[in-house]
Amino acid sequence: MITYYKRKSKPLLTYIIFYISLFLCVISYVPFDVWFFDFLIQFRIHISFTFLLIAGLFLFFREILFFFLQLLISFMFLLPVVNIYQESFNSTCLINPGIEPLRVVTFNKYRANKNYDEILALVREVDPDILFLLETNRNFFEAVNDPFNKIHLFTDINFSKSNNYRSLLYSKYPIDKINNHELPNGWQYVLEAEINHSFENISFLGIHTQSPKTKERLKARDSHIYSLSDHISKVTRQERPIIVAGDFNSVPWHPIITHFKNRTLLKYRIPENAIGTWPSWMPAKTGVMIDHIFFSKKLGAVKTEVLSASGSDHLPVSTLLYFCE
Repeated sequence: MITYYKRKSKPLLTYIIFYISLFLCVISYVPFDVWFFDFLIQFRIHISFTFLLIAGLFLFFREILFFFLQLLISFMFLLPVVNIYQESFNSTCLINPGIEPLRVVTFNKYRANKNYDEILALVREVDPDILFLLETNRNFFEAVNDPFNKIHLFTDINFSKSNNYRSLLYSKYPIDKINNHELPNGWQYVLEAEINHSFENISFLGIHTQSPKTKERLKARDSHIYSLSDHISKVTRQERPIIVAGDFNSVPWHPIITHFKNRTLLKYRIPENAIGTWPSWMPAKTGVMIDHIFFSKKLGAVKTEVLSASGSDHLPVSTLLYFCE
């Protein structure tokens, strides 16, 4: 008598989970002006860890083939992030030993944040040479301007009688020629200034793009970065050091940031101590990295780090830059 053993079929749930993972991985590489697809790109690291957890479940239930396939999906989904980290290590150059390095800090203060003492304590501790603050108003300016002056941080920006929210630039070096360039599709501006460093003048540009909460705001954010890219490509022809900082509302591996770097030829150093700057309440700085400091080929980065929260939904970013030989 011949006995036939019926092959055990895979649970339907296994196929469903696997094909959903595969589908999400594939569409994350397709540029769509839709919030959901932007979300996949922004949260690549977090979703990759979810995929790895699924792979662990496959291994636990002895679905070996699906385990290896899920590992492959996890790697492919995370690949743009890996490339950014590899590229970040090339943001150095030969240090000019005769010039002190520059510490640049960018911080989206958050308009409702009134923890001025915490912000002052952070600035005193970090001691930046250039400080770019976003979502500030006249009340904040009046509270911090004199204390900042006492630690040799000065600004040429004056608030009007209105209490509108705007950006502030402080520097230990003289600031000249501050301009605000209006960006398309929104009320945002690019703050542009010339900083008279003792070695060589620096062009500084600060930006706060639209947050991509809707399809219209997503398009506005992209148009802001496209506009900034075109403007900086003209500035780079002057062959002077350039620093661009602010809230880009985009992660470093986002296609719009890739376009920005390719168009401007600016370099970037990813923080070593965190994977995110927003939202600040995420444990162990594990949010998404949307606040950035870019710099031109005449500068190199020693270190970039994410600082402690100071009442904002964003975490500050600090980069130590030096002049190249």
